[in-house]
Parts: sequence; structure tokens; C-alpha cells
Amino acid sequence: MKTFILSENKLNELKKSIIKESYGDKVVLIKKFLDNNFMRAKFTQTGDDGLKKSIGVFVQLDDNHLPTDSQLTADSVFDIVQDKFNKILNNDNKERDRFIIRVIKDWYNNEKGLNDGNLSAYDF
Repeated sequence: MKTFILSENKLNELKKSIIKESYGDKVVLIKKFLDNNFMRAKFTQTGDDGLKKSIGVFVQLDDNHLPTDSQLTADSVFDIVQDKFNKILNNDNKERDRFIIRVIKDWYNNEKGLNDGNLSAYDF
């Protein structure tokens, strides 16, 4: 049996690496679902203060991957993804929900590492 001595910084790096690896397949799975069912869009709305602001929405795709008239908010997409992947993390529903929210945010913002299963942050 060998003994390894790790500094606190190296231990934290090792933990982050293990977390990224364990979530990678799940990130890609949800990303593919979002790619196949939604597209990103924005529309301009006049706020209560009279100023125009851009609102991000999700446009649902049909079976031929063409946009439909259905526009959804991030909350609605979260509900759909949560229902579809309700057992993606078996241990904790709060962790699962925060994980799904992070994947949806990264997908909408078109984060670069998502194709490889990497999230912009592991804050769940």
C-alpha cells in the first residue's frame, strides 16, 4: 500500500477533476436533448419603465427540427428537462435541479466546453 500526501490545493484540483468527469456524460445527454428540441431566440419587449429590453426565449422545434410558434421561458424548459431527466442524479433533488439549471444556462449562452461535457461552473 502506498501513501500519497496532497496539498489542499492539489486535493481541490483532484476533486474538481473527478466531478467534471462524473458529470460529463450527463451534461452531453441533456445538451443533445436541448439541441434536438429547442433553439435560442430573443424578442424585444417594452418594460414598465418604457425602455425596450431583450428577453431570451426558447423556441420549440418540431419533428423535422423546424421552429414552431411555441416560445418558452427558461422556467418552462427547466420543467420539461426536469421531468425528462428526473433520475439523472439519484442522490439529491436539489443538486439535480441546480445541475439542470446550470446545463440550461450554459446551453442558452452557447458555452464552448458543453460539447465535451464541461460546464462553465460547477456550483451545484
